[in-house]
Amino acid sequence: MPDCDVTFLGHIEHGRYVSRLVKMMFAIPELRRLIRNADLIYASGPDLGAFAQIAALFLGKPVVIEVGDIRKIQVSRGLVGSALRALETIVANRASLLVSTTGAFMTEYYRNTLHVGTPYLVIENKLEPGIDGPEPRKTGDFTIGYFGMLRCVTSWRILEALAASMPTWNILVAGMAFQPPDIEKRIERLPNVKWLGEYKSPQDLPQLYGQVDMIWASPFPGPDESNWRWARSNRFYEACHFRKPLIVYRGSGDGNAVRTYDIGIEIGGDSIETNVREINAVSKDDIERWSRNMSEIEPSVYTLTDESTLLGESLAMIVGRAYPAGKRRPALMDTE
Repeated sequence: MPDCDVTFLGHIEHGRYVSRLVKMMFAIPELRRLIRNADLIYASGPDLGAFAQIAALFLGKPVVIEVGDIRKIQVSRGLVGSALRALETIVANRASLLVSTTGAFMTEYYRNTLHVGTPYLVIENKLEPGIDGPEPRKTGDFTIGYFGMLRCVTSWRILEALAASMPTWNILVAGMAFQPPDIEKRIERLPNVKWLGEYKSPQDLPQLYGQVDMIWASPFPGPDESNWRWARSNRFYEACHFRKPLIVYRGSGDGNAVRTYDIGIEIGGDSIETNVREINAVSKDDIERWSRNMSEIEPSVYTLTDESTLLGESLAMIVGRAYPAGKRRPALMDTE
């Protein structure tokens, strides 16, 4: 939790969109009461941005919306997808600022697809300065790390087949496992796959990355998904910092960077067997070349620099426009 007063409005389970909608609707009165004394509302995601705008109706509160991802439902075809995009267009155009984790979300989705003209700021999911550097890799069998939000069934099927076909290779799995639902039981059947459970970022990252040689960052998209072309995963920034070459999906946001810097392998075959063969072909020389190339990447590619200052200045400008000289801000009214 952040180091400030926090009001807990309820717990929402992952992927339960209807439950999420109901709980946010019931939270609107409490949210409206809380934001009366706010100068600005910072909403994490378009859905929370919509509810913030509803809760702030006629209060004149500027709303900033953070865009951390573009979900499958947002780019889906059919009536539901079209209705959602129409609503999101209204919400985004009413926002004072959009803050995105990648420029491609803004240019490809919000500008080219939704035709939203709201100003935006890009703040990538880079690492904070001061995180310990890469620990020396201990000797041992070749190890692939599969970390983060684990919800791609195809990724697991490839890694499972890889572990079965290459008994001298190890796979280290850590994070929040959603798919497949029985992943922990499957891991138990593979002697060269180890499950570590959830971890804390960034404090656990040096020890975690110190145990692996390569990082899996290759979620496979569905047939109607296009957001994978724009996204940049947290694994990319972490792997660059710890100099661990990447396994990524061909043509993805990560894939384009991996190809540019020559820091890993792109896969994306039509079958599990094809992808396993491509990974099996990775040599020790490949790993050493990719690692050397990673050491030459400018740290600003994966480490935050002045982004917090830029965000602070942008928010201050928005507040200044919302409450010009002579117009008292509501937070100040309560103190008089």
